[in-house]
Amino acid sequence: ATDDDGELLHPGDIVEQTRVIFRKIERILQQVGAGLDSIVETTEFFLPDPNYGRTAKVRRELFGTKFPAATGIPVTSLIRPGALIEIKAVAYVPRARA
Repeated sequence: ATDDDGELLHPGDIVEQTRVIFRKIERILQQVGAGLDSIVETTEFFLPDPNYGRTAKVRRELFGTKFPAATGIPVTSLIRPGALIEIKAVAYVPRARA
């Protein structure tokens, strides 16, 4: 959940960090003509946090009723100090036909 300069955003707020990460993923997908609806699977690595369950609200905001498959894995630490969650997304983006 970093800005364009690599600075961590929303330290201590797993819900906002989740929102930032998915918006970044969305921007990346848009660069190849896709969107969040192209995501078929996510894996979330998260520190134990009492607000982790509230991240489901973010997924509902962004995905509506078409959720990708998701796995949540609690971990004891993440690489970036202050980060509460890391998200890996797999998307299917068909190649354009000539």
